[in-house]
Amino acid sequence: YASGSPGPAQTFTLPARTAASYSASDLNLARGVGGFVRVRSSRPVATAMTLNDPSKGDGLSTQALSLASSRWLFGDAFMAVAGAGTVTVEYLCVANPNDDTAMVTIELLYEDGTRSQVSQSVPPRSVRTTALHQVQSILTWGSAHDGRNWFGIDVRSDRPTIASLTHWDQNQRGGWSSLGTPLGHWRVNAG
Repeated sequence: YASGSPGPAQTFTLPARTAASYSASDLNLARGVGGFVRVRSSRPVATAMTLNDPSKGDGLSTQALSLASSRWLFGDAFMAVAGAGTVTVEYLCVANPNDDTAMVTIELLYEDGTRSQVSQSVPPRSVRTTALHQVQSILTWGSAHDGRNWFGIDVRSDRPTIASLTHWDQNQRGGWSSLGTPLGHWRVNAG
């Protein structure tokens, strides 16, 4: 998936009992765009995704997932106002594996108990990526609190979705990516 629209399908044949690696160019993925890759197979396969970013001095890896949920929690978001988008970069990706549009509410939970919300729709079988380093309420809260903002994220949807958070921090010389904790109603073998 590319952000906001379904990506083109790619077909690869993998002989039994073998392993293969595919690059972003093999999959026709756009550079600098967050998103998900859906793998479908006629037989059971094990998958993982790895991203290396030499400019950030680190790489990311995430496991495959076979469920979608109507609610996802993240307890580990951080944004430094100075350098937001250059030094500290965070993306929240929400994938909709359904045949109908998903209405999503992203609730940001700040240290002092205050909250703010971002609402969005995610078209069928596509991804919506939110650049958290550009969300004004995150920057405003951080500016009022020593320029740093540790916060949680509660993603709720009217239908099962998949949510992933990616964080890059040049002050720490690296980053990470993780799926949220699924809560709410979920289903196995999403999409």
